[in-house]
Amino acid sequence: MQGLNTIYEDLPEEVWKTFKEGSISTVGPPDDLDDGLTQEKLNQLHDIFEEMDEDGGGGLDIDEFKNAMRQTMGNISDKEIELIFMKVGSTFYQKHCILNVFGMVDANCDGSVDWDEYLSYMLLEFQEKSQMSNVIEGGLFSPESFRDLHSNHRDAIIKVLFVPNVTNSRGEMLKEIDYSNGRYISAGRDGRVNFWSIDYQLQRSCYIDNLKDVCLWLTDMVCLPNINMLVCATTDRNVMFYDFSGSFFEKKYEIVQMPFSPLCMDYWFDFNDSRNAILVIGDDGGNVSVIEFNDIASGPFGQLQDKLRGAPQVPFRDLCKGKYPTAKTKMHQGIHTDWVNQVKYLSDLQCFVSCDCSNENSMYLGDILGKKANYYFQIQKGVLCFDYCYRNNILITGGLDHNVRIWNPYMPKRAIAVLMGHLDAVTHVQMYSDRDQVITVSKDRNLRVYDVHDHSCILNFQLKNFSLISSICFNPKQKVLFVGSNELALFENNQDEEMQQRQVSHEAPVTGALYNSLFNVVVSACQASTIICWNIENGEKVIQFKNAHSQISGDCEEVGVEITCMQFDPSLRRLITGARNGSVKVWNFNNGACLWDVETELDREITSLCCPRDRILITGWNRQVLAFVDGEEDLPAKVWDKKHKEDILAVDFYDPAEDDDHQADPCIVATSSYDGDIIIWEMETGHMLYRLNAHEGTKPQTYFKQRMTKLQTSQNQTEQPSSKASEPTDSAPSVSDIQSEVQRVRQRISKLAGSAPEEKLGAHAQEHHVAVDKLLFIPTREEGKDTAQLFSSGAHGWVRAWSVHRDGGLLGQFHAAHKPYGESVLAMCCDDQGEFLITGDTQGYVKVWDISEYCTEDKPAGNSASLRREETVTKFAYQKLDPPPRLVSASQKEKYEKHYAVAPPESEPQRTHIIPPILNSFRAHMKAVNSVSYVNDQSLLVTASTDCSVRLWTIQGRFIGIFGQKNNWSPNDLLVSPGHRLPDDIRREGSAMTLKVLNAGGNSRWVQRKKTLFMMSRMRLHAKAKKEQERRAAGIEVDDESSADVNEMSELEFNNVQDNGLNPPTLTNDIDASKSKYLGKTFKAPGKHRAMPKVTIKHIENTCQVQVYPCLQFSDLTKTTNTMNTISGIQQKYNLLSYNDKRASNQKGYGKGKPMRSVLDTVNEMMSS
Repeated sequence: MQGLNTIYEDLPEEVWKTFKEGSISTVGPPDDLDDGLTQEKLNQLHDIFEEMDEDGGGGLDIDEFKNAMRQTMGNISDKEIELIFMKVGSTFYQKHCILNVFGMVDANCDGSVDWDEYLSYMLLEFQEKSQMSNVIEGGLFSPESFRDLHSNHRDAIIKVLFVPNVTNSRGEMLKEIDYSNGRYISAGRDGRVNFWSIDYQLQRSCYIDNLKDVCLWLTDMVCLPNINMLVCATTDRNVMFYDFSGSFFEKKYEIVQMPFSPLCMDYWFDFNDSRNAILVIGDDGGNVSVIEFNDIASGPFGQLQDKLRGAPQVPFRDLCKGKYPTAKTKMHQGIHTDWVNQVKYLSDLQCFVSCDCSNENSMYLGDILGKKANYYFQIQKGVLCFDYCYRNNILITGGLDHNVRIWNPYMPKRAIAVLMGHLDAVTHVQMYSDRDQVITVSKDRNLRVYDVHDHSCILNFQLKNFSLISSICFNPKQKVLFVGSNELALFENNQDEEMQQRQVSHEAPVTGALYNSLFNVVVSACQASTIICWNIENGEKVIQFKNAHSQISGDCEEVGVEITCMQFDPSLRRLITGARNGSVKVWNFNNGACLWDVETELDREITSLCCPRDRILITGWNRQVLAFVDGEEDLPAKVWDKKHKEDILAVDFYDPAEDDDHQADPCIVATSSYDGDIIIWEMETGHMLYRLNAHEGTKPQTYFKQRMTKLQTSQNQTEQPSSKASEPTDSAPSVSDIQSEVQRVRQRISKLAGSAPEEKLGAHAQEHHVAVDKLLFIPTREEGKDTAQLFSSGAHGWVRAWSVHRDGGLLGQFHAAHKPYGESVLAMCCDDQGEFLITGDTQGYVKVWDISEYCTEDKPAGNSASLRREETVTKFAYQKLDPPPRLVSASQKEKYEKHYAVAPPESEPQRTHIIPPILNSFRAHMKAVNSVSYVNDQSLLVTASTDCSVRLWTIQGRFIGIFGQKNNWSPNDLLVSPGHRLPDDIRREGSAMTLKVLNAGGNSRWVQRKKTLFMMSRMRLHAKAKKEQERRAAGIEVDDESSADVNEMSELEFNNVQDNGLNPPTLTNDIDASKSKYLGKTFKAPGKHRAMPKVTIKHIENTCQVQVYPCLQFSDLTKTTNTMNTISGIQQKYNLLSYNDKRASNQKGYGKGKPMRSVLDTVNEMMSS
């Protein structure tokens, strides 16, 4: 144990104490191992360590470690032991510098682990898990949630009560207290009583009689919610009953002539029978009085009348003698030798509890029925306060000895546990049974929250700006704590309702999430500087450590700094993180131990990092690359030449595989910046090889001379550039040249963005025109001028494929964002085989692309390509049978440029605009996707977003769950994804295509309901058709228009019903009321929907108005040869008469043989037809 003391002298004392007592049930993975690790087994393991140390080196190799663990723990698999061994070795990578050729600790399990290393690892992991448990279970309120209530109290507030509504809206009695429906009451020592609404608004203020003008104090107050009364105790030995129903506050009864001054009270009533109630009163003489009401609804003491027309007075002596049959009173005298500090009635035990500050009679448990034995609890310096937990049947006490004790009510000799931490007398104790926590307040205004299970302090802060705390009140439903002194204040729950309702993984936006295949976990980080390790098999939180990166604020307090990037080392046993303040740290993410605080000497944001071979490369806003040797803390960083003109946003590396015959090729590194530049570096030397930029050309370019040539050309200078290719140089342009170049780039950006309307560009795009946000090397592709090894993504959603060969360059580009304008692709990843490319954009969409044939020299044969396409069709619901990658035609290009961002002309879009087949597309988050990771062995996707959640999907788009959700998923869900499980936000706002993908190609519910309604309407038409056929058979006339409507269902529609999985309507099931034995002819089947009545269109003829028709039937115009321009022509053709001629002919007797028609009649017939 000496090694422990020298390495970890600053461990908290409670950690050492808990460890020595053997209470380390949550230490070290796996869980089965933790639960069985006790002090006895630790001693046994220590002896085994010494016995197996044959060479005297003090450490065990992997085989010896396995034997030791098996002898100690029994059934434990080799895989679990190897994980423990690697975790222990990773913890002491920096502490003991046990290095192999790759700079990793026991990367091949050839190192050793001694007893000090193993024990210290256990202590560290226990400490981090204990803090994580405190954070998870805590969070009731914080000092920042303090809220001052402006009240009119001028003296100490002796009581704050919650008054629940005991009846519902129908006037029925509830079965339990509803803490979400009611109001609050606060009472001052001077007799002022304030009523507060449920949302903490002051409603009214009242005074207790005889206290405003007389030097008397209010000592306690309880509420009788079943009869809307308050019971107030005063120092003049009286107890008064006030009615506060409605707007009244009137004294109804008064108990007088009590032998001692009442100091404390408690009230209980039966929810099953509200007439039965009990009032317990403790006084300054050490006595406890119990009043049992058997008909309190009709009045606590019955119908009384006072001769003086005031509140009826009830002598306490008459109560004890039984003169009031509705109030049975018994006074337990001499229970305590000191003042009674608190009393409480326990309905489950049918006992009352009282306490005082004496050593002998500190707490008393008495049976009101006299059937059980009474108990005394003896505590040094007595008890000031207590509370009872009905859920766990325990008593919590606080006293002058600064300790909080947990008791079994039937074991008064010894407390179950003692919770230490307070530095002054504990004056208030409040139990929170829902979480098994206890809230305590001491005389020095220190507030603490303890967990009654592991006896740990979850919350601890000082109540500033307060005098002596005189009362507290906690509402478990609202999670609000009222604190009263001379003023009234409250502490609200520090988690807002939106965060509580929606399922999130972090408290702040998530900046990244990585999958670790070695330990089968997901590690995520957020802007609140919190790192969490998740178990991918069930989504459970394994470990969490906060303030991973921190700094001292102006108030001399430690605050977390946003984590901006993270990456695993090549051995997958350590985590490297970078922060906004320029700090970089190396972690053992299994126990939260910081192995190395890298001294970057930077004060700017770290944007990206990577770990090629035995180096750690760091990039950021300093526009340079810092190379550290992994494991060499004393060696300073090598700073590469400053070639970028804007902030570096991304970095990645390509390490060629080393075979037996040839040595591996040099490792190359790619960095991208805000201005669209991608620079290729040689990792060993740190020299720049060439530069890539799609907005300046498709071929690799050298840096300095190309820039200077373009500057000279733009300034119309006469110098001609050299025809020879310039070599990489370490010199840089002057400040004026850089300013001119930046101005030129901005003008070109404005020109390119001019094709898109300004309102279509989002805020991200307006400030992020050409930036390259992500770089990704495909490790399975070999270097070649026609093979794209590097993929880049960024502004306007463009993904570009580059060949890093010196004769390569840009080979392909396509738009991968969901919206045409204003969105960027921030996240990319691929599988181990390099067949799938997964992208995530700022709209929350995740897309899967088939890049197996994209921009590569090795093209598969035709049969294999067609077979692969058939496999993807069956595997992905979204995928359609697309042809192989193709160039965009001229017509498609015009349509593409109309709706999407335009590729820069310098990138030769007519040659490079190639779109790979898209296999899947769905919306995974409602906000930007910052990170995407692929789980190769299980074909899963891990996505992280600014919506504070980390989600798990299958590559087909089936949703599995959110890390940190209440109900964890099972390992079987990873093999067979659950159906109809969707995130709440996607279910509400997801598009039809997203819902179809997430339902594995099935139709959503509203589509199924639409088909059901369609089938019901067809059934109704068929029933109507049958009735009309019967009427025709009976010789009854049938309206032709209605029959035409019935027969409008075509054979195609009938087949569509069958194709949709719905049975076509049959006529044999229709009910014929006329043939039924039970239903009469007048019976009509009930229907929820009735057809609209036929409305006859009418118009009013008026010479001063134009006839207006809602709708007119029309037919297509036909071309005629002869046109008639006069009325006479029409008359000659149709043998018509004018109106006057018709009238004359009728008078002469025409029209008997052949009817004569007027022009007006004919025109009306033509219009109607």
